[in-house]
Amino acid sequence: MPIDSGPHVLLASAPGYQPWTTRVDIAQDGLEVAVNVPQLETVARPDARPPSAALVTESRSGASIAPIISPASNPSSKGSTQRVVGVVVGGLGLVGVGVAAGFAVFAKNKYNQSLGDCLSANVCGSEGLSLRNDARTAGDVATWTLALGAVALAGGASLWIVSPRVEAPKPSGHISLALGPTAGGAALRGTW
Repeated sequence: MPIDSGPHVLLASAPGYQPWTTRVDIAQDGLEVAVNVPQLETVARPDARPPSAALVTESRSGASIAPIISPASNPSSKGSTQRVVGVVVGGLGLVGVGVAAGFAVFAKNKYNQSLGDCLSANVCGSEGLSLRNDARTAGDVATWTLALGAVALAGGASLWIVSPRVEAPKPSGHISLALGPTAGGAALRGTW
């Protein structure tokens, strides 16, 4: 996670375990630093769950603390609200696309009706001119409604795709790899 250069304090803590801290000095922006967090030592309860090792950093001023890594993030936040919002926004997008199709059909019908009062493509009587204007207005509404519907569909799909998922507990001894962008390229990280 990108952070400012300078000194930082990392803290790993979990209920029932002794906290662990270390100081890390980031010499320059864009520098990648890896910190290995050891297994936390049990304080009093031998039946406590393994540590989740939530890491936080303290800014140079010491005023703000921001999470860096929290593998066992809030278990009550499963992303279901974000998925529901994604479905609602996507549904509104589908409605918008349907309304756009309706206005497009209406515009085409008005244009076809205007042909009866027009001598050529550009010479129309008053009724033909009125029908053409109605067709043009309906076509504009169809265009804007289609654009907004497409944006809502894409937004709903994006919300659904990026919503957090609850993962089943992984057995010990598992291997996982993650590839992600960095300031100067990409980073490959793994746990085992």
